[in-house]
Amino acid sequence: MSNPIPPRIVDDAPVHEEVLIPGKDFDHIHDIIPVATHTFDDGGQIFGAGSHLFMGEPWVPGGGSQISMYRMSFREGQKYASINMVPGGAGDVICSHHPGKKVPCTVNICPPVGPELVSVSTMNPVIFPGQTDKLGFAGAIQGFPVDVVKARTVDAYTIANSEWSLEGYVLEGERVWETEEAERLGKQGVALLHPEWARSMGHAYRTPRAFELTAVTRRKKESDCLHAAFWRVLV
Repeated sequence: MSNPIPPRIVDDAPVHEEVLIPGKDFDHIHDIIPVATHTFDDGGQIFGAGSHLFMGEPWVPGGGSQISMYRMSFREGQKYASINMVPGGAGDVICSHHPGKKVPCTVNICPPVGPELVSVSTMNPVIFPGQTDKLGFAGAIQGFPVDVVKARTVDAYTIANSEWSLEGYVLEGERVWETEEAERLGKQGVALLHPEWARSMGHAYRTPRAFELTAVTRRKKESDCLHAAFWRVLV
């Protein structure tokens, strides 16, 4: 943490070998990415396999980077996906500072080990005030910079060596129910959703923000053996 290695911006990246546009190249994200229903009691298919990256001013104070995992629900027939951030966490703090705005973001699937380790870590902004360059920490862990590339459809950055990336915007203030049951009940924290601890189900909410998908990028299927491993892990 005392000696972060800042990310390195590159012009080309394996994650951009294919660019797929919603409504043009696919109808629903479940058509191209396997998203699990985790238990028999689960209220829906919940996407939780991506590392959400926010980078640079005006979104990240000091121009650093923030990367964490947040669960999302891409429900059939719904315009936007839900995105559930821990209240008071770094992502929540970033987005809540921009009410009514579209915050550009990429969701990186199977990035290198360094960014993945930092993404699943807990660095609460109350405990680590001012520590905003999480990709810098990832670079220090792996001993060299994390390569990032400009996203294709939003003003954001993607981790260059990810297997897949979802591009889009976090819509601050656009409220979305996570499951059909929760919406039908009209109640927060009642309908079951996504196991949060061993032998303990979580609950569905109406999230205070939504995610607008603008593109899915990926490596070409034949270009890397890791692509096959990615499908085996998710399926």
